[in-house]
Amino acid sequence: SLLQTVNNTQTIHVWQTPIIWATEGSSVTLPCDYRIIGENASNGSYKWYRHIVRYGVEISENNKYFSGRLSRVDQDQFIHGQSAAITLHGVELSDSGMYYCEVTFQISQEISKDGNGTFLNVTVNNTQTIHVWQTPVICATEGSSVTLPCDYRIIGVNDSIRAYKWFRHIVRYGVEISENNKYFSGRLSRVDEDQFIHGRSAAITLHSVELLDSGMYYCEVTLQIGQQISGEGNGTFLNVTASANKGSGPKGHLSLYIHGGFVGGVLLLSLLSAVVYYMYTKQVSGHFPVQYGEPALYVLPAQRHQEDANFPEEMDLYTVIP
Repeated sequence: SLLQTVNNTQTIHVWQTPIIWATEGSSVTLPCDYRIIGENASNGSYKWYRHIVRYGVEISENNKYFSGRLSRVDQDQFIHGQSAAITLHGVELSDSGMYYCEVTFQISQEISKDGNGTFLNVTVNNTQTIHVWQTPVICATEGSSVTLPCDYRIIGVNDSIRAYKWFRHIVRYGVEISENNKYFSGRLSRVDEDQFIHGRSAAITLHSVELLDSGMYYCEVTLQIGQQISGEGNGTFLNVTASANKGSGPKGHLSLYIHGGFVGGVLLLSLLSAVVYYMYTKQVSGHFPVQYGEPALYVLPAQRHQEDANFPEEMDLYTVIP
């Protein structure tokens, strides 16, 4: 502590905690206690400085860097509780450094004294994490509505600003699924704020899905508390298939025509194969003429085999001479 004496009867002692630890995003109080020895006084004030006492950066609401995230003890606590503490909210790594408290009283003359300083050490918060779960595969048919579930849990601080986004193909850097995307505009539904905050759901619903909607969809949940923390799911593959009753439409008729043509082609090919096989077997048995480049010459056989004697003469087939 430091001591200052005025007229040998009035002195101020100021105490500060040498070092304070805090994690990113948290609130931290920097204590500053004082005692007045001698005449009691009620006309006093206090200030805080960063880096250098009195000549450093003053910690106040007028400093835009601290505006909105600074709390001070009220006048009653200051005078009767003899406390000049301040509290910083949503601390950041850059808040680390020395902080000095200065107490001033007006007792016939101004008396000021400052403490030895407090070193604020802000560290990364490893306790705030987000777990996100997605369903691996979702199947849907053309024209239907399909919900892509996304559930999350926060470990650590729960009092925070939250948001969620969906991306297609690639998480964060893919196509964002939103009303601002003309491809999804008018056919996208999101869970409301209550479902998101209290139900821990970041699901979306796509309406009138198309075959082109098939693909990977990623859910990202963001937590804002001093710093931004994000968690992503492993993705959901949406598999959109053709509707079973689409055969009654023009596209369905075309599909039937193509299918019928294919079946007819197979049957025709089978028939041609049977004819070729029949011709081949006749050729091998010697009862069917075969042409080898030049026209075949047909002559009557000179002698009939004995086993063919029962056949009438007009039933004789011709012998082939190439």
